[in-house]
Amino acid sequence: MSNGARVAFSFVIGLLMTEASRAQVDTLYIPVRHLGMEDGLSQGMVASLLQDRAGFMWFATKDGLNRYDGYSFKVFRHDAQDSTSVRDNHILTVFEDSRGLLWIGTNSGLDVFDPATEVFRHFPCVKDSSRFGGSGDCATRSIVEDPLGNIWFQTSFNLYRVRPQIAGASSWEPAQRVADSHNHGLLIDGAGILGSRAPVEMDPAKTSRSFIHIDTKDEAAITAMASHMITVHAQPKTLRASAPIAEMAVTDAKHAVTYYVTDKGTLREVHDGTGHERA
Repeated sequence: MSNGARVAFSFVIGLLMTEASRAQVDTLYIPVRHLGMEDGLSQGMVASLLQDRAGFMWFATKDGLNRYDGYSFKVFRHDAQDSTSVRDNHILTVFEDSRGLLWIGTNSGLDVFDPATEVFRHFPCVKDSSRFGGSGDCATRSIVEDPLGNIWFQTSFNLYRVRPQIAGASSWEPAQRVADSHNHGLLIDGAGILGSRAPVEMDPAKTSRSFIHIDTKDEAAITAMASHMITVHAQPKTLRASAPIAEMAVTDAKHAVTYYVTDKGTLREVHDGTGHERA
């Protein structure tokens, strides 16, 4: 970035290996083109980028969603007079699903964008407070799709799921809050297991861990979690002076019981009201 306004996008450096000598490695240098505000980029801070199936590049900035066709930018911004425009100019992340729809995480909630019609649909923002993470907010920071076509997304302190309706791929149910979960970025594997990255600390002694491990095909477990179970962002803590550090905690809100998984792999059950540990 030059003077806070230029953003450089570096492409993959290829390594060519010959059959004659695998020890001989040649470096292929690819010219890098710098794209900045003078080229039409709306703002110099790019939070997320994506190349869609049509080949367009999308850039999330603090001043709109940018689409680049290799020649020029088109900027999508919020228009108070147009309900089909993006809900917020501060874009945090962009994700393309298996249907070719773009999911836009903004500072004030989630939108889904149909590139064919260039219409944004807004999901209502409900500021669910987190018992263990902090006050509610709608900033959408991580988005993934499971093998069943459901969209999962995280705000700062909550995990949600959006399910498609049978009527059509672009018709969606309201977002369902599944759990409290501090945002560390969502990951999903081919088997449909939803997980999250653990935060990285320079000092191992200060490392806190917040893990999600959800089988997205297990509807009964997801329903139970959404109804009663809240995944906690577990800061390292002790249950009592002699207890080991807890790596993860899961709270059954219905029964006011918290289950702590310790760094030794053991499980401890504590009643939230009394603070007493069940033997």
